[in-house]
Amino acid sequence: MSSLRCGREALPGLFLTPFFLFCLCIAPLSTHAFTANFLGDYEEVAVMEVSGVYDALVDDQWNHEPRKVIAREFYRNHGDDYDFLVIFTNFDFLLPEIGAAAYFTPVQNQIQGIGLDLFNYSSDYSPNGSALSRLQGTIDMANLSNHVLDPADAGFETTLKVLAHEMSHRWGAYV
Repeated sequence: MSSLRCGREALPGLFLTPFFLFCLCIAPLSTHAFTANFLGDYEEVAVMEVSGVYDALVDDQWNHEPRKVIAREFYRNHGDDYDFLVIFTNFDFLLPEIGAAAYFTPVQNQIQGIGLDLFNYSSDYSPNGSALSRLQGTIDMANLSNHVLDPADAGFETTLKVLAHEMSHRWGAYV
C-alpha cells in the first residue's frame, strides 16, 4: 500500500470556494466491493486509502459507487460544510472519455432555469442516509502526477482551468 501527501500550500488558488481536496492512495485491486479508509487530514487535505475498481465507467455504465463510498467515509470524519469534493488520485484510472483530464459527477440540483431537472441524490453520499445540504457534486481530477501543483509554475494555470471547467458543469453546462 502506498501513501501520498500533498498540502494546501501547494494549491492556494484552489481554496477560494468551499470544497474539500482528497488524495487517494490505492491498495491492490480486489474483487470485493469498493472500500475507502480515511487515513487523516494533512494540512487540510483528506487522505484516504481505497481498494476496488475506480474507473469512471464499468461495462459502459457510470461507476458512481466509489465516489459515494469516498463521500460517506469523508462525511464520517467531517461536517456537511463542502460544496464540492475534489478528488486527486495517485493512480491512473479510466476516465469517461479518451482525452478527458477530469470529470464532474452531479449530486444535486435545487435550482430551476438552468436547463437541468431538479434532483437530490445526496443521501447516497451521506454516511447515515440523510440528505446533505451543501454537496453539489464530486470532481475527479485524476492522477495527481498529471497536474502541476506549484502556483509559481506557469503550468499551474492549466490545473486551475481544468478544475474551473469541471466546476462549471454544475451550473453552466445545460443553460
